[in-house]
Amino acid sequence: MAVSPTQRASYAEDHATKIPFETTPRPLAGPGDPRHVTHALLAAGWTLTSAPGDLRIALAGPDEARHQLVIDPFASGSPWRIQSVDWTWNASFDRMVPAEIIAGFTDGLLHGPRRGDSSPWEHMQKAGWALERQPDGTGQARSPAPELPISAELRPIFNDCSDQMAWRIVQPDHTGAPIWKMWISGPVPDHLMAGLAEQLVSAAPVLRGMYDLDHYSARQNPSPLTPQQAVEAHFTRIDAARAQARAQRRTHLTTRLPGPGRRPGKSGALPYIPPLKPEKARPCSNPPPPAALPSPAFRRWSAVLRPSCARRMRRSTPGTCTPTSTPISMAGRTTRRATTTARPTGTTWCGRRSNRSARRPASCSTPPRPTSNGSPPPPSRTVGPGN
Repeated sequence: MAVSPTQRASYAEDHATKIPFETTPRPLAGPGDPRHVTHALLAAGWTLTSAPGDLRIALAGPDEARHQLVIDPFASGSPWRIQSVDWTWNASFDRMVPAEIIAGFTDGLLHGPRRGDSSPWEHMQKAGWALERQPDGTGQARSPAPELPISAELRPIFNDCSDQMAWRIVQPDHTGAPIWKMWISGPVPDHLMAGLAEQLVSAAPVLRGMYDLDHYSARQNPSPLTPQQAVEAHFTRIDAARAQARAQRRTHLTTRLPGPGRRPGKSGALPYIPPLKPEKARPCSNPPPPAALPSPAFRRWSAVLRPSCARRMRRSTPGTCTPTSTPISMAGRTTRRATTTARPTGTTWCGRRSNRSARRPASCSTPPRPTSNGSPPPPSRTVGPGN
């Protein structure tokens, strides 16, 4: 689900009148705009699963919905919750945690692990944090800030179980009460914690509106960017997240398909199917069989009934009628059909008159009709003057 033009227009309208200021230190800059996180996830293919109009925002990842993000403003504890579907790990952030620091954690869900990623301890050590690590994997870290230092601790969730570890990061105020805190428990992927630690220890300022401060220890300086340029920087981040997610999906699809000659391994690669080649035309070695021969009934019909609805006979001798036939070819066989021959003047056809003055002959015998069952033909019929 990409960021719609309406969502872009709403963000631009909200920040059109805010003069951007560079705010330091980053942990005390305030929550900022949560759309810095949610717009990047939506551009990368995450889906909004909460009901329209609900103040509670719920997003599900595109990777078979294995990760979820929930922003609940009415939660009694931390409003930000990010977790895996199987609850192997989960992370919670208070309302005052800057959105840029949370984005360091969620951006790791978009690009995945990378080569050369450092551990969170290494990021803290490079930034000058004081580290105290134990042989069992636990440890503590403290930021070098002269006032309001951040404390990070990796410890077991339960005192009697060292298998499940949890990160607890706290930003205290002058009285020791926490301004905000993070709680990340379970076997969270290392690249997610590395991205979070990188943004946490960064000394780069973040953009906030003028006098948009939530703690008196934060300091602001005018930014060289205009409000329009700040909005364009946000849209550039969205477009980059979308392009990166599309490139990652294409790479994942091509790596699943083995090349020619490779067998699918145990990683679930799909089998290689070669493309179909068009077959060349080849001469027919088996010619088609000849057409079926006409049946005896069809031959009788062709020879007798086809020239006319009645038999056309030629009177050869007075009182007799004999058929005249000529050979024709039908479907490879030779048959005979009755044809009409020239008749002499004064002759008549059987059953017909040659002219109005002619009369039917005294007798006209019709030749017997053939039978199909082999029985003898019926007796011939004699046509006389009285019939």
